[in-house]
Amino acid sequence: MSHTAHIRRGDLLIADPFLSDPSFSRAVVYIVEHNEEGTIGFVLNQPMGIMLKDVVETSPGPEFEIPLFTGGPVGGNTLHVVHQLGDHIAGSKYIANHIYWGGDFEQVKFLLGNKNADWRDMKFFVGYAGWAAGQLADELKNHSWIVLRGTEDFIFNDEDEDLWQAALRMKGGKYRLLAISPLRPEWN
Repeated sequence: MSHTAHIRRGDLLIADPFLSDPSFSRAVVYIVEHNEEGTIGFVLNQPMGIMLKDVVETSPGPEFEIPLFTGGPVGGNTLHVVHQLGDHIAGSKYIANHIYWGGDFEQVKFLLGNKNADWRDMKFFVGYAGWAAGQLADELKNHSWIVLRGTEDFIFNDEDEDLWQAALRMKGGKYRLLAISPLRPEWN
């Protein structure tokens, strides 16, 4: 059985504390697609410092002052939404635990603009994390990632800086100790 057989939509990948790829340093990635062709996910804890209103043409208003996140190093010109609006957004893809990906973006804007949706039930990403077939399996064999079953508490959490530590603490056991490891152990 391959290592990727343990991965499924809705899982979280927690970056190993010593993962050297700067795109994923202390990252928590939510997996939205995983099959024999590859894997797609979004980094949950890398806010960009800009708002949805800064990149999407909308009417002015606080309902579009929603933080954007760097979803990953692939497709930096794409915008994605993970949400809990289900059937209210046509074309949404069910992931797990009442969480959906994508759908008709005009409907998303309409629901936000009319205050028929709460932005806390959505998370917006620029780009995504992607792995070709077999690539994630290799990274798991090399212990680059720790797998945790995802919950909406992690996906829609606004404590971005502490999310990596919280995920490791939830994993328990030896991972609780990893949660307090310094970013640069060589500096200690």
